[in-house]
Amino acid sequence: MYQNLRKIGGVIVMPEEKGGREGNKGEKVIETTDSFVERFAVGAVVTVGKENIVIVEFLKPVLSLVGKEDGRIIGHRGELRPDVRIFLPYSVAKRLRDALNEQIKRVEEG
Repeated sequence: MYQNLRKIGGVIVMPEEKGGREGNKGEKVIETTDSFVERFAVGAVVTVGKENIVIVEFLKPVLSLVGKEDGRIIGHRGELRPDVRIFLPYSVAKRLRDALNEQIKRVEEG
């Protein structure tokens, strides 16, 4: 499943998922922790806190139906809300930046 794991600046980079969890000969399935979180985000806010801790907040859209008092639906209203916040030491944030740059470069080169 993850036979092409690569390490870029201390960050493990995985290829796109292409199969089940069983893995092929010579492969090892990487299990997640009990607190693993997987979310779809449409935005991110990055700030730097005390002692150069990089804070990344991932945003998700929240949509609501809007209706009249008689029950007729007249549209939608939405906003972006923070969904997941991670705290990264400066050195880890730099490695993440390098890994993201590498992956984006691969996508752009086709």
